Amino acid sequence: MGWIPHFAPPMNQSDYLQIDKTTVYPRLKPGQRRDEPPDVVGHRGSTWTGIHAFRSQLSWSPDSARVAFVDCLFDWVESDQVGNDGVTHLGDEANHRCSVAIVARSGRFVLFPITETEVDSRAMAFFWNGPWQVSVQIAGRFHTFNVR
Repeated sequence: MGWIPHFAPPMNQSDYLQIDKTTVYPRLKPGQRRDEPPDVVGHRGSTWTGIHAFRSQLSWSPDSARVAFVDCLFDWVESDQVGNDGVTHLGDEANHRCSVAIVARSGRFVLFPITETEVDSRAMAFFWNGPWQVSVQIAGRFHTFNVR
């Protein structure tokens, strides 16, 4: 994963995957260089969209051609409200959606949606059944995905 600035707002902490100093996931906007941090987060008014949060360890396929992990996407809605306790509340996450991402070294990827309630990094395990199939155990349930 690439560099993430600590103590920054969520829109500045979007995760991305680099392999050999090349950004391979998520897909970059046209004209972006693959050797720089990606600019993939959108902004409309007080809402920042498309923030990536990797929620699992990376799991490499047996042939090291692909990597699997859980990626959750969310939006951030700025509010900048002061609560009764005098603490400023900067905003809220919204529109959560999670997937098992399988990303090739070339940057090609496939996403398999899962429910966010299943996502608990302490209870996740990946098992590759050869180079083209991965099983993921999430909260005690198994999901099997074919890459081809």
